[in-house]
Amino acid sequence: MIEEKYENFLLNQKREWLNKSSNKGKFSEADERYHPELWLVKAIKNARYAVTTHSSTFTHPDAKSTPILFFKEPCNNGYLISNNVNLSQVFDVFGNAATDTIVKETYLFLTSKLADGRTIWQQFEEETDTAKVFVQNLNQDFDQAYCNLNKIFVNKNETKTTGLLGRVKLEVRHKPPN
Repeated sequence: MIEEKYENFLLNQKREWLNKSSNKGKFSEADERYHPELWLVKAIKNARYAVTTHSSTFTHPDAKSTPILFFKEPCNNGYLISNNVNLSQVFDVFGNAATDTIVKETYLFLTSKLADGRTIWQQFEEETDTAKVFVQNLNQDFDQAYCNLNKIFVNKNETKTTGLLGRVKLEVRHKPPN
């Protein structure tokens, strides 16, 4: 179940990577970059808290606060807030530009839904045999993989805020056409 999703995910990522103008024709590099065993090792090694839906620098470039990863079901309440807007990209990656791509790819893979409706990450959290076998088949230790990949979702640092951030609510009223 996870294996098939993993193979398709890597194939799609490889295709996207090769379609970038700077990577045209770099087939051997793409094969190495998205080799199933190598990719997971790199994903585990570079996992870090770097995924956000609400980065403080979106609001103010000098704000040094804790980025937030927050998802909520949309609610048609007339307010223009992040969970009420249909976005193609619902998160961003911050921090070390050298590892941002692998962190983003890892997050996308772990939040992929399986046939049963659960995400791959939910399989990891529940420590299912499916998740354990998947990791072990790629010659990795499940406990170490779980511990490292968990960093993407959990910020172990103290939460900080700043006075440079503000919250503004604007009501959006539907105006019927004339």
